[in-house]
Amino acid sequence: MSSAKYVAELQPDSLMRLVTLLATWLAGAAGVTVLCGLPVDPLLRVGAIAAWITWVACNGMRRRAAEQGLQRIRLFADGSAALLRPDGSWTPAMLGADSTVLAGLAWLHFNAEAGLPHTELLRGNSRESEDWRRLQVIWRHREQRRDGALGSSS
Repeated sequence: MSSAKYVAELQPDSLMRLVTLLATWLAGAAGVTVLCGLPVDPLLRVGAIAAWITWVACNGMRRRAAEQGLQRIRLFADGSAALLRPDGSWTPAMLGADSTVLAGLAWLHFNAEAGLPHTELLRGNSRESEDWRRLQVIWRHREQRRDGALGSSS
């Protein structure tokens, strides 16, 4: 069956959001640790640490704002998506090329028409969720189209 008729509607997972938030802060702490050990002028080191902490904090706040503005994700067979906002409106978006879908996890990067890019870590089970099965089909067909386009250009 063609995936052209397939639509997958997924809800962000609060546990996966917590995991990505913790990973962001752990990466921030690791960066500070690395910067503390650099053999450079102490003033330069303090400036680098301040810049790193600022970048990590801004990234975390941007991610949190994007998460609060996203209730559901609707993925279409052509790679487009729609993001449900708290006010009930659907915002068009494109699924980024750097997205990855595995059997039980998906790392989806969206470029929304309105707003900043957003990444969402999702988990699912094909045996329990029809939408997760649809996501798998959409993803396989998307990858086949991409591989076919790459193969025909050589």
